[in-house]
Amino acid sequence: MLTWLVSNIIHQMSMIRGLELLMKKTHLLILSAVLAVSACTQPLRGTVAPTSKTESVDIATPEIGVIAEAPLGELISERKKYTTTTSSAKGIRVLEGVSKTNIAARWSIEAGTYYEAKRDGNFAYYTADTGKMTSQSFSMDNMRRNLKTNEFCIADGVGQYYAGCFSQVNFQEEDVQKSASSTIGSKVSLMYLGKSGNVLKFSYREFTADNLAKPAFTTEVTYDLDESNIIGYKSFKAEIIEATNSYLKYKVISHFDL
Repeated sequence: MLTWLVSNIIHQMSMIRGLELLMKKTHLLILSAVLAVSACTQPLRGTVAPTSKTESVDIATPEIGVIAEAPLGELISERKKYTTTTSSAKGIRVLEGVSKTNIAARWSIEAGTYYEAKRDGNFAYYTADTGKMTSQSFSMDNMRRNLKTNEFCIADGVGQYYAGCFSQVNFQEEDVQKSASSTIGSKVSLMYLGKSGNVLKFSYREFTADNLAKPAFTTEVTYDLDESNIIGYKSFKAEIIEATNSYLKYKVISHFDL
């Protein structure tokens, strides 16, 4: 009886140890899965930042010395100054998507743009802009390009680049994620209002960046063609070639200063 009792206790302890080992293995499997999913969702920390370029633009129309026409109620001259800021990032455009499948998994790189997030030795790393990459049915964050062979490899769940590789990818290097913005600093214009006898009427307007729809300053100016066919207001000057109540034909001599 005592022997049977001892044997039974030993058997139960063995079962408990087996259950503990099984639970430990289960915890390890769950932890591995969490790490794999985390690797899929964590973005590649890039070292290549987008670049910005700002330039000033000065536009005056029409061109000096060229005969121009303006209908009644239209501008005969306009000058504006503004700044333009353009942002872009180095990257690639995949022209044709590629994919491959085996018994266990599928990898693909779709057509679209990818910007370069990091460059390390012989490799460049890309994250998706308008394109998309998948590894084993998961949407991935990055892929690696061998700068010597142009082989592309998609990162797997633990950040390795071995299985999902493509040696033939149709791509071209270009700047991606372009954006542009402009801010007008100032603008002036002169509008033709018609003719009364031999007197020409114009409307001069000044605009500021605070309100480009409504002029900050406006005034009406007149010129008598019996005195001269050269008109001028501030630094603007023009030669009047022909004037009617329908249109004005003229040639700019100098533009407004800003």
